[in-house]
Amino acid sequence: MNSENKKINKLYDDYKYFLYKNLSQYTMIAIINRLKKCEKIREEISSQLNSFYNIESEKRTFWDRVKILRLLKDYRNTKVQWDLLEKNLKQYYGYRINNEFYIDFLIKAKKIDNNFNFNDFDCNLISESELVEQINTCLKYLKKNFNRLAQVVKYKRDYNKIYYEATKLYRGIRTRSEVNKELGEKKSLNSKLTVLNYAGILKDKNIKITIKNILEEFQKDGVKLGQTQVSIYLKELKQVGLV
Repeated sequence: MNSENKKINKLYDDYKYFLYKNLSQYTMIAIINRLKKCEKIREEISSQLNSFYNIESEKRTFWDRVKILRLLKDYRNTKVQWDLLEKNLKQYYGYRINNEFYIDFLIKAKKIDNNFNFNDFDCNLISESELVEQINTCLKYLKKNFNRLAQVVKYKRDYNKIYYEATKLYRGIRTRSEVNKELGEKKSLNSKLTVLNYAGILKDKNIKITIKNILEEFQKDGVKLGQTQVSIYLKELKQVGLV
């Protein structure tokens, strides 16, 4: 197998994967849209909320609140119309993108080898049976994990958290604890350098480097650093041979 064939085979495998990802993304978007557009429950919730807020606060009953909470729970647990979604994927959308991906794959493959020709599946990227298998695999996973709005909400929340953690350094985003940790490290380093600096002053004066002598020098120059801190930093500096 020559290098051109290897590249084209790799490209074909990539496009099969992209096709599956596209089916998954389309299905996920369709699920979210269908769940969000459960108009009957949404309209009922809106109506109940309007009625609730039109009632004076003193006259609102416990059961008024319960009614709204039950509707919200029903809305969050609204299930997907899987039969309609499956029909759309297998009869319309799946066939369309199978052909679109084939055209795009063929254009890129011909850039690798101008003589390349591929028409094994009647101008489609994969066979009809393989397309159906991909759709079934996609639906099986989504039916298990995204059958209710609450599951979709949890997925989006978890995804956003992962995305935030993965991109926060690139975007320069830091949490308060991270900022405090960084400030603490800078303050600690500055204090350690101050102790090192005054230890050098004592050495130049031929005065013994002790906690007491360093504190006396601090007092002369108005440096505010406690005995405990000086003791810790001096010990660390001696361990690394700087004092």
